[in-house]
Amino acid sequence: MDSPIANIESQGSRVVVEITESEVDTDALRLLIQDLKSMLEGEARVFVFRLEAVEFLPSACLALLLMFYQEVKKHDGRIVLLNCQENVAFLLRLARLDKIF
Repeated sequence: MDSPIANIESQGSRVVVEITESEVDTDALRLLIQDLKSMLEGEARVFVFRLEAVEFLPSACLALLLMFYQEVKKHDGRIVLLNCQENVAFLLRLARLDKIF
């Protein structure tokens, strides 16, 4: 699966998504999540987003991640956000999304 903003590696039930852009484009993330949703029909249940390159995450992207989280939960799966830079981690804490991801 190709994405202009991420490298994606499927490892059985786990999918590792390494976001490669410092500023995540909402439309690109929307397309990426559509592709990831299709993987829920298979065996994918854990989606690990590596965010070390991300310096800015618009609120619209947070909303997309939250909607994807709801879909993943319907399939008894989970989403993990790894290696967030401090400003992204602060935004997640501020929105109280650090309790979800």
